[in-house]
Amino acid sequence: MGFNNPMRILFASPNLEIQPVSGGVQRTFLLLKQLRKWGEVDRVFFPPQEPTLDVRAEMQSMPGRLWIIPTATISKSSNGPVTSWFSAGRWRWQPCRQSMDLVGDLTRYDLVVSRYLSPACILDLFRHPRLLVDVDDYDPDRLALRLKTSSWVKRLTLNRALKFSWIAHSQRLPLASHSWVSNPLDRSHSGLAAATLLPNVPYFTDSLPWPLPAPPCDQAPVFLVVGTLDYSANSDGIDAFLDEAWPTIRAEVPTAELHIVGKGLSPAQRTRWASSPGVSTIGFVESLAVVYARCTATLAPILAGGGTNIKVLESCAYARPCVVSRIAHRGFEETLPAGEACLFSETIAGMADACLQLLRTPGLAARIGLRARAAIEIHYSADVFASAVNAGIERVMAPSTVST
Repeated sequence: MGFNNPMRILFASPNLEIQPVSGGVQRTFLLLKQLRKWGEVDRVFFPPQEPTLDVRAEMQSMPGRLWIIPTATISKSSNGPVTSWFSAGRWRWQPCRQSMDLVGDLTRYDLVVSRYLSPACILDLFRHPRLLVDVDDYDPDRLALRLKTSSWVKRLTLNRALKFSWIAHSQRLPLASHSWVSNPLDRSHSGLAAATLLPNVPYFTDSLPWPLPAPPCDQAPVFLVVGTLDYSANSDGIDAFLDEAWPTIRAEVPTAELHIVGKGLSPAQRTRWASSPGVSTIGFVESLAVVYARCTATLAPILAGGGTNIKVLESCAYARPCVVSRIAHRGFEETLPAGEACLFSETIAGMADACLQLLRTPGLAARIGLRARAAIEIHYSADVFASAVNAGIERVMAPSTVST
């Protein structure tokens, strides 16, 4: 297969590229934006359910061929709890002939890119001599952390899901031509020692430019949590923070407030969280700049997950210090050092001490916030992201990487 300019690229992802509110969709959007500078991109998406007609029409208006294959049509785990336990997401790591036939011949593409490993397995993209996998969240790590915070009933399925995911990642990732990772620690995993670091970045575009650093907040002490609230890693972390840390903060500073912002807020969550004193469950907002400007600091009480946390970076972009859990700090150890560009706690309960330190020390929040902003301008800019995308593609397109 020759090298064409412009190239023909196939891109596969579980995330649709529109409505980039969540971190995963933002990365998909930015990656596709950069790939289109290399050539024509055909796309195949695996959302959980069939998108609405409006969403499908919007995506069809974008350049390149489009296939949308809801995973509900290929998953075998929707027929009841027993089948779900035996399946445990194993279909995510197995070729699906129907999906493969729909997309068709891969030889017409110069490059194939897969967001996460699962789409590469479902379409058996390893057939192509130039496959680039964006690992982003290393799924076995994510599942292992979920096991620690789940009920014993949920752990029955998670243990099987972890087994299938680990086998796929250890056996299939080394077969890819090259990989990107968002967390440098993931290079310790099988097949990722030479992976290119493609960092997550705060999501700002030409129509939504990087903000000016928000001035220090001189109002009542307000802590802010921003995230997709129907994502268990976020909601479980908020529950833990309200149980283990918030009472300590309120006992010393009764005027302290916690504002919870993000899409996916359920009525049950609103009722549960708002029952804690000083807590406002705001839900989705049109302008994040407004809520960041009104806060003293942000919180990332994350207990499970992989990759790196984009909301930590977003807080830094607004020059707001972020109080992070151990999991939320993974991958930022060198670029956002604890005590300098963020405040860190090994435990959720310990986050209370970090929050109180900010409130007791005049000027500390502003100093950490400005250092955090400076750090991401160096390490997590759009230019850094684009350079990493290009570096991965150039490596895969080098003649020595092509299978014979």
